[in-house]
Amino acid sequence: MQNKISQMLTEQQDERQKSVLHKLRDFLERKDISINKVAKQIGYSAAVISTYLQGKYPGDVQKLEWAIASFLMRQEEIEAMPKELIPFCPITNADIVFQIARTCHLEQEIGVLVGEAGTGKTKAAKEYSKQNPDVIFIEADLSFTTKVFFRELHKKLGMDGNGGIYDLFTDCIEKLADSNRLIIIDEAENLPYRALDMVRRLYDKANVGILLIGLPRLIANLRGKRGEFKQLYSRVGIVMTLDEFSEADTKLIVQTIFPNTNGLFKTFHELAKGNGRKLEKLILRTSRAARSGKRDITDRLVKSAAEVLLL
Repeated sequence: MQNKISQMLTEQQDERQKSVLHKLRDFLERKDISINKVAKQIGYSAAVISTYLQGKYPGDVQKLEWAIASFLMRQEEIEAMPKELIPFCPITNADIVFQIARTCHLEQEIGVLVGEAGTGKTKAAKEYSKQNPDVIFIEADLSFTTKVFFRELHKKLGMDGNGGIYDLFTDCIEKLADSNRLIIIDEAENLPYRALDMVRRLYDKANVGILLIGLPRLIANLRGKRGEFKQLYSRVGIVMTLDEFSEADTKLIVQTIFPNTNGLFKTFHELAKGNGRKLEKLILRTSRAARSGKRDITDRLVKSAAEVLLL
């Protein structure tokens, strides 16, 4: 009897392992994701995951499978969430971004658009790029050197991104010359001065529109601490600063997502404090809480969501 129970438990464990194995293999194939990336999120080495997938892991299989199953469950929840809960809405700041982008695009100007985080700069710029396929959109980050930037631009123009800075720069000029295209550089405050200056030279030589978007310190970067970059800043034809979301902006967004909430947008606006990023998180958390608890979206539910988010 004891042997039969032992055999049954062993068979159940084998079946569970096969199930987790199958789900993990399916996930890796379906998502075309590396074992390395999965291993980091699970908290094990890639070698351990690889050995497990081969059915040869000598360690605590049950503990490993618990971590894998937990990871796969999180991924299912993430996939079930809307990819973009808040659609593009024509709020005031979006109109400003479109206007300045259009001017730079049509008149081959250098424009500078700045605003604090959460003013909707990136969302509107991406939407303009989406609606205008000839726009080149680049998101800079702290890792961007001058060469990295021009390698990225080189690739966006359909080339291979190979070569030294001079070759990359020359190729980009030839490709862009009199093309009437627009280059939008988001988070441009992360670009070093040399990259910004070469963007200015690209503008001079290729005659294309350029829109630099970033935090307020971008303007200081373009001018220099002592005004030593006058040649660069003198090329800027348009400068605009975005304000926080107005109550009317919040109303448009909230009533687009939750059309039957009447005056509840006031609560959202008060809690998000005019910050678009906070508003998006608050809407997402409120929506998730309403779905999971099968509840109506109320003032109380929104305030509860805000407490969780520490707004």
